[in-house]
Amino acid sequence: PGLARWQYDRVHKDIGYDLEIDTSTLTPLECARRIKAKFQL
Repeated sequence: PGLARWQYDRVHKDIGYDLEIDTSTLTPLECARRIKAKFQL
C-alpha cells in the first residue's frame, strides 16, 4: 500500500469523533444541516 493508506490507518486508529458525515451520499446542504444540528449552531 501507499503512504496515504499507511498514514490513514495510524492517524485514525482508536479516535472517537463527535460527528461523522458521509459526504459521498449527502449533498453539501445536507452535510451543513447535520453539522449545524449536531453543534446547535
